[in-house]
Amino acid sequence: MHVFTSTILKSQNSKNLFPTFFVYLTLSSFFNVKMKEKQKNKLSRRAAQKVDNASTEELAAMTVNSLANELDVTPEHLSRTFTADYECHLKDYIEDAKMNKAEDLLKNTDLQVKEIAKRLDYSKPGYFSDVFKKHKGVSPKKYRENHNSQPEKEIQPPKEEESIWQIFKNKIIKYFQAKVHY
Repeated sequence: MHVFTSTILKSQNSKNLFPTFFVYLTLSSFFNVKMKEKQKNKLSRRAAQKVDNASTEELAAMTVNSLANELDVTPEHLSRTFTADYECHLKDYIEDAKMNKAEDLLKNTDLQVKEIAKRLDYSKPGYFSDVFKKHKGVSPKKYRENHNSQPEKEIQPPKEEESIWQIFKNKIIKYFQAKVHY
């Protein structure tokens, strides 16, 4: 950026000054945005990695306070930093991770909804269902019905049947028998 600054300072022609300054402002704001994206706070990245890589048991016990203790910072500092870098609250990020884990358990296990709620540290299955529905748009039960991969039915070999002519003959006989009785 110092190249642009020196160009602006050396420029004696006012016609060249505005375009050069405009380019300088545009590029500096572009690089600032890119640097901010690249330099997300290490603390925020570590917190996100811990949430993303947590097992079901770890995720169930995870709170902003427990995560802050693990990372040796105050919960307020961690929350403020995380929200600034990821533009969402850490509490919501943890809840999203829990709902993604619940989604996985609903798809890949036969556990009852109340058992999944218990595993993710929701003491009331009804509250768990409400949170799940808020995140996924359907209740856990409906989600499982819609996404449960049921095994395909076995294809049975065709049974030996009468020939088509025999079936046709039998239908004609039944038809005429019915007509004769009237």
